[in-house]
Amino acid sequence: MPRYFGYVESKDSKVPRTTRYNENNNHIQRNEMMNIHENSTDDTDVEMQNESSMHQSANISSEVSIGSSYLFCSRDDNEVHNSNDTQNTYPLFNTELRSVYAEEKIDFSSLNSTHFYGLEEFGDDNFQDKWMQDICHEFYSDGESDSEEEDSFFDCSSVFDRPASEDDSISHLEKLLKNDDMDDTIKADVVVSKSEILAAVLQYSLTYNLAQSAIADLLKMLNCFLGNISLPDTRYLINKLFNDTSIMNYHGVCPTCEKYLGLFQWSDKFIYCDTCEVKINFKESTYNSYFVILNVDKEIVNLIQENKNYYLNIVKLRQEKQLGVNEISDFYDGVMYEKLTETLSSQDEEFSNFDYVTTVMNSDGSPIFESSNYSIWPIQFIINELPYDVRTAHPIVCGLWFGKGKPNMNIFLKPFVDYMNRLANDGVSCIIDNVERQIKIYTQCCCVDSAARPQMQGFIQYNGYFGCGWCLHPGVYVASKKKGCVKYPWLEEEIPERNMLQTVDWMEQSLYSKKPIFGVKRPSCLINMKHLDIINGFVPDSMHCLNLGIAAQFFNYWFKEKNKPYSLTHEEIEKIDEVLIKIKVPNQICRLARSINDLTNWKSREWENWLLYYSLPILLMFPRLREYAQHWMLLVHASYLLLQKNITHSEIETAENLLIDFVQNIENIYPKAAMTYNVHQLLHLVSSVANWGPLWAHSGYTFENGNGQLVKKIQAAKGVIPQICRALSMAQSNLVLKKHIFSKPYSGVSDYITYLQKKTSKLTYKFLNARYFGRNYKVATKWIQELNISNESRIYRKMVKDRCLFNSSKTNRQRSDNSYAITHDGTFIQMLDFIVDPINRLEFTLVRMINIENIYPNREASIKKITEISENIFAIKTADIAKVCVFISIDKNISYVGPVPNLYYY
Repeated sequence: MPRYFGYVESKDSKVPRTTRYNENNNHIQRNEMMNIHENSTDDTDVEMQNESSMHQSANISSEVSIGSSYLFCSRDDNEVHNSNDTQNTYPLFNTELRSVYAEEKIDFSSLNSTHFYGLEEFGDDNFQDKWMQDICHEFYSDGESDSEEEDSFFDCSSVFDRPASEDDSISHLEKLLKNDDMDDTIKADVVVSKSEILAAVLQYSLTYNLAQSAIADLLKMLNCFLGNISLPDTRYLINKLFNDTSIMNYHGVCPTCEKYLGLFQWSDKFIYCDTCEVKINFKESTYNSYFVILNVDKEIVNLIQENKNYYLNIVKLRQEKQLGVNEISDFYDGVMYEKLTETLSSQDEEFSNFDYVTTVMNSDGSPIFESSNYSIWPIQFIINELPYDVRTAHPIVCGLWFGKGKPNMNIFLKPFVDYMNRLANDGVSCIIDNVERQIKIYTQCCCVDSAARPQMQGFIQYNGYFGCGWCLHPGVYVASKKKGCVKYPWLEEEIPERNMLQTVDWMEQSLYSKKPIFGVKRPSCLINMKHLDIINGFVPDSMHCLNLGIAAQFFNYWFKEKNKPYSLTHEEIEKIDEVLIKIKVPNQICRLARSINDLTNWKSREWENWLLYYSLPILLMFPRLREYAQHWMLLVHASYLLLQKNITHSEIETAENLLIDFVQNIENIYPKAAMTYNVHQLLHLVSSVANWGPLWAHSGYTFENGNGQLVKKIQAAKGVIPQICRALSMAQSNLVLKKHIFSKPYSGVSDYITYLQKKTSKLTYKFLNARYFGRNYKVATKWIQELNISNESRIYRKMVKDRCLFNSSKTNRQRSDNSYAITHDGTFIQMLDFIVDPINRLEFTLVRMINIENIYPNREASIKKITEISENIFAIKTADIAKVCVFISIDKNISYVGPVPNLYYY
């Protein structure tokens, strides 16, 4: 029976596999190990031990009261003992286990087995969601190698354990082949069905992005091994089995006049253009003027049914009108969502079940070849009434265009509008708690960059007059040394806002006008999308506007312009670079700080980190830039407020005032050319949050990642659209197979499929508010007495709480630091150890208090200056820890700390 290591975690997270799936008789079933579901242990990695005796500690400190949260204080470092000091007895699970776990012996008798389980367990969301690859390798490492586990894959001790005098030049493979049993025929019964084999192969293929020919060869290999079992092993059979062409609707476009030619079947050969009076052979490799709209009903149904509890909770809050009452915490807390609910209720008096979901759509180009300007433009959307981790991990691809340049948006979007209107009218049928519910789908919001937005709205580009899609700012031409362009300076008079009724009227007038009317060039097919406002339904994308836009814009002013009051010298830039590369960041912000020399490779998330955490302390390094730093702080704090998990209405008002001050004062200290369209969008950012929730609820990160995943599915230059559509169809076929397999009695194949879908890691210890990792240690006697905890209490150095990794400051990491945090009452701390008492069910964290002050008196900011880190050690309740913080050290005497705005990964 196969054994699976560790807990399993969402495949969409970036945590690397630290162990491997092994099939070997020396491995045991997870259920036999601790009589629990979905859990296993790697003994070389984790020790959960109960020591019968504890070393006594001297200098017991007196009890010090620091409010209700900070329980005890000591000036001496807490005494910690490694649990390896005491010999344990090995649990007698199975006599076969002794050879495998001879090195490390564990006694689990001190802790209830229900304390151990995997992160995939239903209802538990304490897991890491999207770790970036450049820092996640440090996540679980204890400085130990997994080679012992891998060496145990084959029990070849008789071959490998030889005297040193033997020929060491022989490879392990050659030694292994000398085993007598290596050439024996394996005689074993097949204990799985054909459907299970197909499900496993398909999941494997999707996990590792195999080409169709590779899948066929894999099935040929299985047929070779199994002999009497006939599996489909040709590309034709695989395509027929897994590629459901019925969900794909192909739409032709004339390559000459770009006229829409309507639907065609893939079995057809020619389509005819009436305008050009030519017959087009779309089977020719040169014909790329077509796109596809996919039927994604099944995918929508599957996502809703798999997350039915979350959906039902949103429905309940809708009915009770509890959404967005005190604060804004997600998309459905916004004003526009509330208006939709009121509109639907007023249209139908019997509309009492509130069965509907809303979506955020996107379409953006992604280049696929370095040597040409060909790109793909998918239409994607996410469902807002799903958990954030689920909706961002599963953007639904509904349309796909491929070709040179950009698509004609009216042609491309019209079939999509028709399809979404059908879903809005008819809905999809979902079975929830054995009750069939007809759930309607409404597209309420569109998040695209500033280049795609006017194409979809039918407006003039942002660099033209009246180029703003939300207001009637006329724009002003500003000349420059190279060339001038339209900018958006601050206007003292109030600027009128656009509205949908007026815009539709201007669209009708534009049909008879040679010039744009207040920036409106032509009608947009999106005005026919049910419940989509062509003005307020579009949002500024914080990824492009704030991070890739404004953060990069002002960075260039400081670092690249010469002979300006705000320009940095070469020596100053070198000093900044030294600070940057020494910054240790928490895993939560996903990207390491990189050198300025790598600026061209900085990703959007790195620009966000620069904006929120690094930029302000770095500007403050130079006294002559304090005026610019004070101005920049307005944007930093406003961005932090709008990115929080929960935003109060007073914080929204504060953010609006900060952004107005920032935009209004730019021309006082920077040239007029700095008043770009990205800067102007800041004035519409707060209304977007009020309408649609925090910035993370409607940003482009999810869709950019989705574009990247689609590009990876392209195996060859020919037939790009069929390749991607085949991969998407296979993903839907995979859902059908999994549903069939998981409805059957338990089998190893279902576990293998789960393993491929989700990352594995080492054994963890889940207890109350947190999950603990790595080795555990004895608690010093003084803390046992002061905290009144049991002798079975243990100390850990790693913890995940509320999706966030926290580390002890005693763990020495080269580039990451997760030891700084903020509590729920706003106190900054440095964490030393995490104490768990399984007997009394208590959790404490030993910390040092951090004294801070505002950077500028009477001006609040998310970044604080550290005045002192206390030498005293306090014990606080682990539940009081709120968020991890970023620590930035400028030099030995100057350092700063700032909390992350939220605990989401995007």
